[in-house]
Amino acid sequence: MPDQQKPTGKPLICTFRELAFSLKALHMGDKADVDRLHDVWKQGAPTPDSRILNPNGYDPRLAQAGNVEKRIIIPAALEQWVVDTATRRGLAISPGDANQLVEAVQRGRAKARLEAKRRHTR
Repeated sequence: MPDQQKPTGKPLICTFRELAFSLKALHMGDKADVDRLHDVWKQGAPTPDSRILNPNGYDPRLAQAGNVEKRIIIPAALEQWVVDTATRRGLAISPGDANQLVEAVQRGRAKARLEAKRRHTR
């Protein structure tokens, strides 16, 4: 049963901007939701290939020349963010649905899966 899926434990590696873009259909640009997503992203460890060439005023939320920071996202933390954010939006998303959405983010298809879920709950 998909609603009883366990987190895969497979980490997601991405920049904050990639993560925020892939989940835009869920957070809808709401500052509080984006800030909470940023907190989830910051929980992960930076990857060895991350580089901050211009540290003055560095902000991972903005495109900045020379700065590329990828982090290893903790799937369980991201799944909890998905459930919490969806609940605030009035969407019924189970932990299993959240797991599938996180897996879709890993495959680059989160937006399509979320839109299908929205159509199903209306």
